[in-house]
Amino acid sequence: MLTRPTPRTGYATVHPSRGLPVNGLHSWHERMRASAVAGQSVPVRYEPYDMGVVYAFLDGQWLACGADAFALVYGRWEWEWQLILEEWRAQRRQRGQKRLTVNGPLLAQFLDLGSSQASTYWVNNFCSNSSGAIWRSCHQFELGKFNPSRA
Repeated sequence: MLTRPTPRTGYATVHPSRGLPVNGLHSWHERMRASAVAGQSVPVRYEPYDMGVVYAFLDGQWLACGADAFALVYGRWEWEWQLILEEWRAQRRQRGQKRLTVNGPLLAQFLDLGSSQASTYWVNNFCSNSSGAIWRSCHQFELGKFNPSRA
């Protein structure tokens, strides 16, 4: 557990109805509903190969918390998630929206409408500067044969 990466500060504050804000997502576990836990700053870790899972240290143990947008981020790697957020924020800025908070439904709409655009963006901006195993993954991605478990 201790080898998993942490967010910038290594801690997150528990919100009783939304959970923990980590990497632009809110993650939740049933034990966060308790009033004794609400408002506490707890150590957190996340799974770099599945952005849908965050671990929080509550009551002396590490608990696996699921992201509110679990269906969107399940199985997405950390670098893939960062590229998606970067493109999403750039498009929101172009539309003149200054407050750029991650919103699950809006992000889902972006991923549905722009899946081909997002794929093109990923290949053009990430793969062009890559080499070795990453380049092979990019080439497989372009061909529609990319499998993250084999990358």
